[in-house]
Parts: sequence; structure tokens; C-alpha cells
Amino acid sequence: MSNNNFAYMDIQQLSNLMKNLEVSPVEIVQTFLDRIDKYDSKINSFISVFSQESIKEAKRIEKLFLNKEIVSPLQGIPVGLKDLIYTKNQLTTAGSKVLKDYIAEYDATVTSKLKETNAIILGKTALLEFAMGGTMTNEYFGSTYNPWNLEHFPGGSSSGSGAAVAAGLVTCALGTDTGGSVRGPAHNSGIVGLKPTFGRVSRHGVIPLSWSLDHVGPMTRTVKDCILLLNAIEGYDDTDPYSVSMDPINIDINGNFDLHGKTIGIFTAFTEDILSKDVEINIQRALDSFKSLGVNIIEIGLDQLSKSEAQQGPILYDIIVGPESAAYHYTNMEENIDSYGNHPRRRLEAGLHVMGHQYVNAQRQKRLFTEKIKSFFNQCDVIIAPANFMAAPKLDDSNPSEDPIRNALRRSFTSIFNITGLPSLIVPIGFDSLGLPMGCQIVGNHYDENTIFKFALEFEKISNWNQHYSTVDEYLSAT
Repeated sequence: MSNNNFAYMDIQQLSNLMKNLEVSPVEIVQTFLDRIDKYDSKINSFISVFSQESIKEAKRIEKLFLNKEIVSPLQGIPVGLKDLIYTKNQLTTAGSKVLKDYIAEYDATVTSKLKETNAIILGKTALLEFAMGGTMTNEYFGSTYNPWNLEHFPGGSSSGSGAAVAAGLVTCALGTDTGGSVRGPAHNSGIVGLKPTFGRVSRHGVIPLSWSLDHVGPMTRTVKDCILLLNAIEGYDDTDPYSVSMDPINIDINGNFDLHGKTIGIFTAFTEDILSKDVEINIQRALDSFKSLGVNIIEIGLDQLSKSEAQQGPILYDIIVGPESAAYHYTNMEENIDSYGNHPRRRLEAGLHVMGHQYVNAQRQKRLFTEKIKSFFNQCDVIIAPANFMAAPKLDDSNPSEDPIRNALRRSFTSIFNITGLPSLIVPIGFDSLGLPMGCQIVGNHYDENTIFKFALEFEKISNWNQHYSTVDEYLSAT
């Protein structure tokens, strides 16, 4: 069997091969390590690769398969972790010179949960410094490049997780999302990415950007894999004060779901005079696909959600994230400010100047805004919204600062669902005129990821998205 086949197989396919003893987890891990050696010098998606450790773990798990000891679908599956998720006795840099030598003393809760499933942690993926988006480069570790087109940005701040999954350097990965940092890379890199309901997945052992907005989420190539990875990491955790006890995801990933008569809501505020023609066309095609499944489409008009209300997301985001991130970094800023890159330094210093009454009012507005958005689920089962107004922008290392207006527009599509804590899933929907991928968001009510997944699974069946990853492999091989 070709090693390249392993690279783009989903979790179930790899798991079945290992269960049937047709392939060893050692072979699978070695395939990905070889691909990282071959391609990651072009992409720069990993900060640390655990070559020896992952092979050793694969040999241990191989014995379990031989003895028919199987604890989960993730057993033997290679996973990447965004490099602000703690891994015991290994580097966790947060993409910063400040922590370039930091060795975590314990595993993050999500790391521990993955280890309990016998998943194999292949390495730590690249990110924008301390997960602070708004730029397209990391000044210390260098830029990460989009594997669909190396001249373009894979999205941030979970840049490495998105690029590595799309490039077939790992089966799946974890990212974090405070204003869109899972969903932006999923959109730009042509993969599936979930920001779960706030509190579903523990952030204990994850370096924070904003305690009240941070989420950890799966990044995969299929909706099925997203569900399996979320199953592994979800659950109440008393070491995370924001963790919420809720019913676990319970859905048959191989089932069929009748969507006839279900309703999708779309925000007029997100579709008027903002989207590129390519995004408009692909969003409409996705909606037409859902119509073919018997789904009704309704508009949530400007009288229900105005443009100014829709744009509250980035405004509240800045007022909340600024002081929360500055509070976390305050001691380091006093002692080591010159070790921060220019962009995070500016953001942290700005956070010190947010007034107390501004922060309190933003938190109050956050609660009111959440209730308004939640009320729309009285009219529809899910909301579909663009992930961005354009596909992946060109990456210019000589001019790393992203245009502030474009950055605010980009975040207006995603940060609204961080502010509200609603679960939001990116699914790929097509390409722009340059052949760059794009996705849309499927958003559900709090704790209702099951409904999102039903829509996404049925859409995935008729979109045949997985056929397109061969394009990435061919492009990287020829570059």
C-alpha cells in the first residue's frame, strides 16, 4: 500500500487497517515523519516534531493491536497539537521567543485525554505568537505557508495545525480559537474546523489569550474525524473554572440524517456588499446543496440583526481580550518586553489602557448580544455564515502587518461566535478563481453540536470534498 494513501486516509480507515493488522502504527507514524521531512521545510507547520517519542509510542501501541486491546478509534492515530498546549517534559513555546526554552511540567487536560485514547502526539504545530492574530507572520519562528499555494497565508493563529492537516503531514490536529483561530485556518487551508460550545472542552494547561473567550477545537479533513476527535477531548474539568458540564456528543458518524423540513438561517448583515464574488458564489452553491436535501432557507434580515450589531463582535473582542491578555503577560512584560514580537507587544500595551468600566460594559454587552443571537434559533435549526469575505490572502514576509480594516472585517465573521460562545463548524465549500479553498460556518445553539454535525455530515456526502486533497499532494511534490 502506498505511503501517500496513509497520509490522506481518515481516522476510521487507518483504524480499520491497524485493527485488521494490515498495517502497523509504526508504518503510519513513519509515513508522516517522512512527509514532514520532505515537505515541512516549505510549509513550516511544525515547531517541534517528536520523532523518537512517536515511534516508541507506536511500537507500544502495535503490541496492543496484536493483543486485540483497543481502547478507542484514535488508537495509533497521529495528532498534532498547537504549540501553546502543554505536553509534559516537552517544549511548549506559544510561538514566542519569550518561551523558546519552556518545558511544561504537566500535560494539558486535552493532551492527557488524547494519551488516554492511545493517540500518538506527533509534534507541536506553529502559530502566530501567543495566538495573537492580526498579522500573517511569526517574527521569531518564521511564517507558515499555505500548502495549496505557498505564496498565500494558511490562516491564523492556528496556522501550523491547519497547514499540516491540509498537507497530509498529520491525520488531525488541535487548535485554539479566541476570535476565529481554528475557523480562519480551516477556511484558508480547506479543512474542517470546530469551535465547540464555550466550556465543552477544557483549556487547563493551554496558554491563554483570553480566559473568557478561548476555546480548544479539532481540525481535521472530514466531519467524521472532527466528531471522533471532539469525542476524545470533550468533558467537564474542575481544573478549568470555565468548564461546563453538558451532555457528550452522541451521533452515529456513519448514519443517515433526514434534513427535510429543517431550516437554515442566514444573516443579511454578513452578505450585503461585503463578500467577494467567489465567496458569494460558493456560499450560494452550498445553500443550493442544502435545498436539494429538503432544507428551507430563511433570511435573518437587517431589521433583526443590523450591520452595526453584527460588527459588535470585533469591538467587544478587542475590549475583552486586551486587558485579559495583558493581565496574563503583565509580569513578563515588565521583565522581558523586548523578547515579544512587534505585533503582540503593541496589542499587549494597548490592553493595559482599556479602562475598567469599558471592560465591565463589554462583558455586559456580551451577555445581551448572546441572548439576541440565541433567539434566532427559535426560527431556524442552524445558522450558515461565511468564514471570511475572501479566500486566503497573499503572504508578504517583507510587510507582515495585515491591513487593519481587512483584519476587522475578517474577524467580524468569526468573533461574533466567540462572544456568544455558540458552536461553529467550518466545512469546505469550494474554491476561488485562483484555486484557493474556502469554507462556511455552520452554527448551532449552545450545547447543540449534534445538530450541526447532522447538517455537516449530509453536506459532506454530496460535496465529495476529500477528492480535492490530491491537488495539494501533487502541488507540493512539484514545487
